[in-house]
Amino acid sequence: MIQIIENLDSKVKIIFPDGYIEEESKIKGWLQVRVLLPNGKIYELIIITQMRLDQEISQSLINNICYFEPNLIVISEITVKKIKDLIEYLYKNNQFKTMSSC
Repeated sequence: MIQIIENLDSKVKIIFPDGYIEEESKIKGWLQVRVLLPNGKIYELIIITQMRLDQEISQSLINNICYFEPNLIVISEITVKKIKDLIEYLYKNNQFKTMSSC
């Protein structure tokens, strides 16, 4: 079952993947979510910790010229609370306009 969390202040919905388990995401250091804005636009975000990002970049640069992920956001820890706070911050500060929607 897909988990949908609505931030009541902004009417933004965060759609977590099927089978989302917070503890697993904390250990992995990343999570991909979808965000549904009140205007109907959907954004797919990759939320990652700095430690995991460092690993991803190091691994990627072995065989590639660069590391690039659209809609990549770095936070300190992958938890539902941090993700809700992040999405609320992005929405209130008009940051979704700088991202690619689905």
